Amino acid sequence: MAELKPAYLIQGDDELKLDAWRRRLRARAQSEDPPAALEVLDAERTSAEDIALAFDQLSLGIGTRYILVEGVERLSAKDAEAVADALGSLAPATVILLVATGPKRRVKGKWIPPAPDALVKAVKALGGDVHVCAAPTAAKLSGWVAEYARDHGLVMSEDAVHALIERVGFDEKKHVRQQRIVRELEKLAVFAPEDGRVDRDAVEALTVSDVEARAFELADALVAEDSERALRLAEDLRDRGAELMHILFALLRQLRQARRAAALVETGASTQELAGALRVPPFVAKQIASRAAHADAAHLERAIDALADLDYAVRGAGNVDPATALTLTLAGAA
Repeated sequence: MAELKPAYLIQGDDELKLDAWRRRLRARAQSEDPPAALEVLDAERTSAEDIALAFDQLSLGIGTRYILVEGVERLSAKDAEAVADALGSLAPATVILLVATGPKRRVKGKWIPPAPDALVKAVKALGGDVHVCAAPTAAKLSGWVAEYARDHGLVMSEDAVHALIERVGFDEKKHVRQQRIVRELEKLAVFAPEDGRVDRDAVEALTVSDVEARAFELADALVAEDSERALRLAEDLRDRGAELMHILFALLRQLRQARRAAALVETGASTQELAGALRVPPFVAKQIASRAAHADAAHLERAIDALADLDYAVRGAGNVDPATALTLTLAGAA
């Protein structure tokens, strides 16, 4: 097993690479005999003074002590200097992983990663490593998706790669949803043919679009009678440019599937039987069944009726604009 350095600073907006570093640290701590303790600190909730004290504490055990500090990009210049000074007197047999999450920022005409410069210098002075994990740019995004697809045993056509990116969409900062991409690739790997070749038709049949995914969440909020979350999700869908009828159609479909799934689950139907009855892949059937299991049947019927009334209203029978009508309906249905 490779010898660890005393400190690592990982920074950037590639969430998959950042998660991989966290997992490796946890795995390293667990691999010791007996397993070593891993202390996790958050710079947003933990003062710079307490972080510095944690660095200076001696281990009560025989092995290495591991500390993961999240969110160091939030430290003020003064607090970053205090943490940097503490790294200079790091207790023996201690390994630190500092994580700064975020894209590069422009400072005095230069683009620099999110971690405070004082921490970068302190880690290097200690003999540690500094790594920048940058999310793929728009120009490299297709290649990035194709590479992760190969890691899952898939060979995706260029058209299929583009279709997957379109369906997953981007977050409010215009970054591709990397975790969603990987989850959808995992689904494709389960249902892909033996040669692993995936075309656009397979992507569209087996993956969930960004609007559909939000509609799933909105349906969950309605089933859970969480009006605040339902209204927030509906607003987000409208901000993404989703048409009201698209939102309404997706909602009705999800709630009606939940109602049918609830009835089938009561009869003891298996996942395969649910998938066949609902005409969806088994993994989707499991999600629908889970949603149905937490639903109150009477509430579900009222929500479906309210959405059916909204459908009638937005087609010309209502007295308020469609957006307001959706807000009023969700507030009442949830």
